[in-house]
Amino acid sequence: MPLTTPREEALLLVETNLGSILGTVRYMSPEQARGAPVDKRTDIWSLGVVLYEVVTGHVPFTGDTPREVMSAILEREPPPLTNYVAHAPAELQQIIGKTLRKDRGHRYHSAHELLEALKGLRHKLEVESELQPATATPSRLHWIRSPKGVVLILLIAALALALPFYWHRNLSTSSPPEKSIAVLPFENRSEDKTNAYFAEGVQDEILTRLSKIADLKVISRTSTQHYKSAPENLPEIARQLGVAHILEGSVQKSGDALRVNVQLIKASNDSHLWADTFDRKLADIFSVESEVAKAIADQLQAKLSGQEEQAISAKPTDNVEAYDAYLRGLAFDGRSTSSYANYSPDLLGQAAGFFERAVQLDPNFALAWARLCRVNAHLYFSGGLQSTSAQRDTAKRALDNAQKLEPDSPETLLALGYYQYWGLRLSILGAA
Repeated sequence: MPLTTPREEALLLVETNLGSILGTVRYMSPEQARGAPVDKRTDIWSLGVVLYEVVTGHVPFTGDTPREVMSAILEREPPPLTNYVAHAPAELQQIIGKTLRKDRGHRYHSAHELLEALKGLRHKLEVESELQPATATPSRLHWIRSPKGVVLILLIAALALALPFYWHRNLSTSSPPEKSIAVLPFENRSEDKTNAYFAEGVQDEILTRLSKIADLKVISRTSTQHYKSAPENLPEIARQLGVAHILEGSVQKSGDALRVNVQLIKASNDSHLWADTFDRKLADIFSVESEVAKAIADQLQAKLSGQEEQAISAKPTDNVEAYDAYLRGLAFDGRSTSSYANYSPDLLGQAAGFFERAVQLDPNFALAWARLCRVNAHLYFSGGLQSTSAQRDTAKRALDNAQKLEPDSPETLLALGYYQYWGLRLSILGAA
């Protein structure tokens, strides 16, 4: 069975990802907002949002932040069409309303059912526009013959032609690209269960290295982190994620000794393409991560440029203790909730402390500087009366160091985006 994500965690997934676009969130269905499995009725919801927007010029669910939009999707009904278009046909309200039912069981159950409703409405609008005004009130006839009414008729006609092909393609013939992979959470097999942060870090680092290969489609950690290690139904998970391959792994850490097990699986037939076990010293963790990334690229026949080979072989730091502090910081950062109303400043503060420790141990650790910038910028903005100039100054200092060391790295650019974003929010609030 597909795994689900609690509502609060689903809200967090959007708000912690700066790359998430608010406009995209507005087209989410309630089941997507809750992190529940999706099906073709999810597409019907998104189509209903588009129809609502075409008719009214407004999206049905609004908010200033992704969290507010998702809360509206889960808890509120959209305003009636007549709030924006006084003489919108009641039949149109019924069709769009049915596509936007919170319970997908009450939506149209198939493309054919929606298609028939759209065809019926199109026919009625066309007839009313041709016959004398006696068949429709003057105001309704005026709306039908207006540019917006004509556009709607044309849109419905286009949908009537496109929907059968769309659903057939998505349900019958679509297949993920062969050079695609999802890295599932690594299992922590250490006797010390607090070493889970280290297993998470190894998974994240391998994923990051794979994502530097342009010829591969790599699913983000945000999309995979709620799946279990070694799940039972790999083909279904691969289908949900849109990938052809899955990487599973485990990490066992004991003192200075390290064992990493990995296996690459072709999801369609659950066959093992490649597997290996790495018994190394802790100081060799970066070479293990690089070897795994290169082996996967070879197995999937991904083309690597010289620059990409250097990128997946790079060591972020030569200081193992600094790297350990960095991974601990990532764990606390991931557990803190970055939403505006419900984040954990205590966890975020602990993350900042570990990132600070990492850069103290290795002042040339650009990744840690970038993360230190992000968490302090977030703390400063979200802290309200508890915000301190020290948090702001630390964020700026960390950003300056990251830019000095690796100005063009994705992590540094993301830190810059965070810093500018929080600063803009502060300036807006200050002017309000």
